[in-house]
Amino acid sequence: MRNSIITLLVIILAVITGCKKEDEPFAAFEASTSSAVVGEEITFTITGNGEFWSFWPGAGENSGTNIEEKVFYHTYMIPGTYDARIIASNFLDDYSVLRDSAMIQITITDNEDHAFTRFSNYSLSFRQNQFAGFEDKKLKMTIEGLVEGNQITLDVPNSTVLDAVKAKFFAHTTSSVYIGDVLQVSRVTPNDFNNPVQYRIVAKDGTEEISTVSVNRLEKSDNSQLLSFDLAGLPAGISTRVIQEGNDVDVVLSDSANISALKANFTINSFARAYIGGVEQESGETVNDYSSGVIYNIKAENGITESDYNIDVLFSPVLVRFYFGEGNPFVAEGIFNSTMDTLFVDAPDGSNLSSLIASFTTRPYDCVVKVGVNTQESGVTANDFSSPLIYTLSGDVDKEIVVEVK
Repeated sequence: MRNSIITLLVIILAVITGCKKEDEPFAAFEASTSSAVVGEEITFTITGNGEFWSFWPGAGENSGTNIEEKVFYHTYMIPGTYDARIIASNFLDDYSVLRDSAMIQITITDNEDHAFTRFSNYSLSFRQNQFAGFEDKKLKMTIEGLVEGNQITLDVPNSTVLDAVKAKFFAHTTSSVYIGDVLQVSRVTPNDFNNPVQYRIVAKDGTEEISTVSVNRLEKSDNSQLLSFDLAGLPAGISTRVIQEGNDVDVVLSDSANISALKANFTINSFARAYIGGVEQESGETVNDYSSGVIYNIKAENGITESDYNIDVLFSPVLVRFYFGEGNPFVAEGIFNSTMDTLFVDAPDGSNLSSLIASFTTRPYDCVVKVGVNTQESGVTANDFSSPLIYTLSGDVDKEIVVEVK
């Protein structure tokens, strides 16, 4: 096999259920052709069965997949003989894996004219750009170009600095690419794209063509939206729920925690800026005290439009312990299912559940606990547990817990 394994493309065709599968995986697939020319796309269709499928050669600039139709696509760019392979896998209940593989041999020949003088795809990779009206901003971004014959066009944000941008392109491996007399290397050679750039693509047989790259600046964006927000660096076991209503964002924590020095993960428009009290914020990096709430000021690329977002961190009350102690027909500890917000108590068979006194502790300790409209006092209030009861804990936000005794 002349080509190397590019990467492993895994398509999930079924969800892992943890149950043992009755059918063993059977790897089988068909190719739209086993003999093609350079640059011709081949379709590989799965005909076997399995939970997961791997394909060689895998994902890349010349590969693709359609999960729903169970097909892979690949275009070979160098003449030769290749082995296209798939692997089908099934998971067992003990997490061991059954696999099966299949192979089809593909023969690739040169095009008749032997002249490869076109880009098959093209993009610009940016590493540092300028934000209009503000200081320089480091930004990683790739913008795909529209390739139409010998014309490539790209639309970039208005504030993009084009003085020395590296282009990512794909030309046939037997061709050489130049701007003027300077040899170009994809993702390496920087060029000035403030004006249209002409690439000279020279084929192996000496044939050459000119491709023109034109970069269009878009209007300056007025987008000053906070697109997403969440806190990072919380202690293990504490989950967050973000509630956004207009410009008010509540981050609800599943338990109390020290929030005086936390980082936030947020997204805004690529060329927008976020500030707290005039200090620029970087997602996942800037530390702030969220104990008293903060205001994020988002400034748009146009340097004019801005929006303020109020960020408040709230704590959801927690039922730390729930049990039936002495004075009840039985003594038992509750088991809490946090995923379902349900608490279960295992009672002896035949127990009278009509008047049980529950003891409990909460966090915060002074949060109000009710069943319906009746306030509950730990170790004092009696309830009929013959059917499930809903306990409501009131704190920054209310939390409902279903208590079931069986």
